[in-house]
Amino acid sequence: MQTALSVVYVCLVAAVGLSGSPDKQYDSNRNSQHIIDAVNTTLVHVKNIWKVLTMSLNIRLSPPPIMGLTQITHDLGLLAVELQSPVTELLSQITVDVSGLEAKVRSRALRTGCLVDARPTGNTCNDLFPDTVFLLILAKVQHYLEELLLHKDKLSVC
Repeated sequence: MQTALSVVYVCLVAAVGLSGSPDKQYDSNRNSQHIIDAVNTTLVHVKNIWKVLTMSLNIRLSPPPIMGLTQITHDLGLLAVELQSPVTELLSQITVDVSGLEAKVRSRALRTGCLVDARPTGNTCNDLFPDTVFLLILAKVQHYLEELLLHKDKLSVC
């Protein structure tokens, strides 16, 4: 009887061990998908603001190159700092989205062993033309996130 119980116990432990924790590749893909979903959500929010403004801004921006998790974390941190400068109701959701996205990318970078600097601080905004700054920051966020979607493979390298 004890032998039969021992066999059942070993089979249960083996079954739990095989199905209990996902391998690193699956976990990595799942984390990348969470980041990509957050990027897509933020882009929807940005495009909704453009609709509210009932205008289209034809600004040609060159977002920084997407190099890997370390650079993405830094760039999103800079965007988060810029978003805090023009305090407007329209940008509040985008500010939350970008800060959350930066936190997700930072967490992923640290889990994968990438070296990540502290989040940038300071005021990078020129307060002389708040409406122009508002539109420029919104365009920067949109262009950077669209570029990030094009280079989502960089979410797996430092």
